[in-house]
Amino acid sequence: MCENMPKWKRINPGVRYLVDAIAKDFPPERLHLQTKVNEIARRSKSQYDLLTSDGKHSRFDHVILTVDGPEILRLLCSTVTEEESHVLQSLAVTTNIAVLHSDFPATANHVAPDYEFIKASSNYRRRDLVPPKFCSRYDVNVLQNIPASRFGEVFITFNSLSPPHPSLVQGVWEFTEPEPSADSLGAQSRLALIQNTRGLSYGFCWTGRGLLEDSITSGLRIAVEDLGATVPFDVTFHPHPLDSPEFSYKRSGLRYNLVRTALEAVRTVVLVLEIALLLLGRIETPVLKTRTPLDRASRISGTF
Repeated sequence: MCENMPKWKRINPGVRYLVDAIAKDFPPERLHLQTKVNEIARRSKSQYDLLTSDGKHSRFDHVILTVDGPEILRLLCSTVTEEESHVLQSLAVTTNIAVLHSDFPATANHVAPDYEFIKASSNYRRRDLVPPKFCSRYDVNVLQNIPASRFGEVFITFNSLSPPHPSLVQGVWEFTEPEPSADSLGAQSRLALIQNTRGLSYGFCWTGRGLLEDSITSGLRIAVEDLGATVPFDVTFHPHPLDSPEFSYKRSGLRYNLVRTALEAVRTVVLVLEIALLLLGRIETPVLKTRTPLDRASRISGTF
């Protein structure tokens, strides 16, 4: 095992308690839980109005957007700039289904049916779906230290190939995740161009590699760099994937494009010359010569 692998820690009994711990020091009137934002309207250079589902208008001088790219475009609507639209449109997402369910007990008279569940890491993807989606099952008993003797076997299955029987289902959720692509990587590299430029900050799992930890890192970056917060520990952010040596050609700029254009031009000229010489009969086209069994027999017998 690699010595540099991070040591994962779990928030017991769940991530919800992390949110509760963060929110406990805020006045209740400043918390708007389970309240959907319908629209973000820009009133002035540094002020925004938020229209929420309860019909209220709230005014802020800075807005942090922690949703998917398409949802951000919907919220900003006509106030979005051309640069913002160009970046956010490239942050595509896929829709996924998560099912919390139990399983049939395996007894002598009853064998658990084969649901074709795939026990795999989340990077397994179904190629028959467009776009491809990961399909995996996680053992909740192991993840949450839940004894099977108390509740039986409990699983969370993502994008199931064969859904479990409804009597075994405890809950179903639909969620989105970033769709990795060349366009999304390019959009991530251009995110700094629109970050904190108009009193808007963007932070979600798509700012990194699509994990929950990336959302936390993104929120920390916004607090420190955009809002000037101080934290009682050293902060080190991971480099962007396109900043690695494998993608150094992305930064070569005009020189790289000129060389590439010159090579394409030479290739085109050579191709045109070959076609012209073929038409003039200067180049012989290759002819496939084959021998028949009769020819071979004639050569063996000495007759030509």
